[in-house]
Amino acid sequence: YLQAVDMAGNKSKTEKYDIKETKLVIEEPSKMSSSVSRILGINGNKYDISVGSSAITVKPISYYSFIGWYTEDGSLVDNLTMGDYDTLYGKVKENKLEGGVVTISGTTKYNSTLTANITGLNETSGVSYAYQWYYSSSNRNSGGTAISGATSSTYTITSSLAGKYIYVKVTASKTGYNNGTFTSSAVGAIKNLNI
Repeated sequence: YLQAVDMAGNKSKTEKYDIKETKLVIEEPSKMSSSVSRILGINGNKYDISVGSSAITVKPISYYSFIGWYTEDGSLVDNLTMGDYDTLYGKVKENKLEGGVVTISGTTKYNSTLTANITGLNETSGVSYAYQWYYSSSNRNSGGTAISGATSSTYTITSSLAGKYIYVKVTASKTGYNNGTFTSSAVGAIKNLNI
């Protein structure tokens, strides 16, 4: 529970942290009291609050970033005495990798090398990529069969895939973010010609 107290000592109503809704956790709940007097400010991905003579830290759970404290009417409050507000809400945003578009370059024939390219991702720094190539009997990018060992950004077509279609799934990952998986369109049908 978080409760604001004005300069005259009048206490506001309490606000319970609903982990499912706000994705916030209190690092040191034993220091919480009925007297939260001042927001101290953002400290990285955490928020420090003074509680009497002590300081506690509220932080988001994994894969979420703290945006700030807001009043009931949606106004952002930062580094201000909380006495003017009955209730303050912590808002967070989900850290997720999104927006990726996967394309395949290369010639769709036996012994040619296809390359998976990903663009449009909302984050690029510190991102790792995992690949899985698939083949299908029809021109679609779902329900196919994973090609054994085809887990790099390139794939060299074997003769056994003649007449098949190929697509690739790319999974992007980054510390502190939810993974994003993106699928190319299918290419083919594969020609069994080494020309």
